[in-house]
Amino acid sequence: MTIRIVFLTVAGLFLLGPVPADAVDPPLDEGTAIICMYSDFDDVSGPLNGDIRYPEYFLLTPMDIYTVLYFPEGADQAVWAFEYGVRYRQGEHALEYGVHYGYLVNEWVPAAPGDIDLNFSADFMQVVVWPPCPHDGVAIVLRYSQILLLDVPLPGAAIEVFFEPFRPWHEHMHYIDQSDDEVLYDMLPNSEDHAHDNPVFVFEGDVVAVETRTLSAVKHLFR
Repeated sequence: MTIRIVFLTVAGLFLLGPVPADAVDPPLDEGTAIICMYSDFDDVSGPLNGDIRYPEYFLLTPMDIYTVLYFPEGADQAVWAFEYGVRYRQGEHALEYGVHYGYLVNEWVPAAPGDIDLNFSADFMQVVVWPPCPHDGVAIVLRYSQILLLDVPLPGAAIEVFFEPFRPWHEHMHYIDQSDDEVLYDMLPNSEDHAHDNPVFVFEGDVVAVETRTLSAVKHLFR
């Protein structure tokens, strides 16, 4: 059973939605697992129908986000647990969950055959999958979300997304294979130089406000 968290469903609420930019290729296999963020992903074409950016964005409009782990290691090829953090920034402004953004849908490890145990605060999370989720050694979707931008401090400015270690004193993000629960495998961000201070995803373009709903009422859903 996969946990699916749906915060809001209102038929006909959103009439317009951003479209992804040009298609993007998967990352290169460099011998270490790489955690990526895409606007679209499927088992057949991978991220080829999506991108690592949205060329425009709209407030109060759901946008698909797929978090994918490429080239996971481990003798059993079954992810048992993982931990990482996500930061959204607009210039020097850190966006706050429940104030600037939230999630309509948050689905962890969609292919998982069993239960999901979560330990998280906003976008810093530890996820345990039981039984461990098998994979093909190429890619596994860790998370599918529909993000909702509630408000932004700099209308029209790009929003950058960063991966970070779950714990600030860790050098890397980690995952565990079923074969050995004492081995922490590293996950490198799919960013320039695999650096945590370089973005993995960008929302670009001029923001367009949707004024058909009271913003304060929507924000309340994520608090």
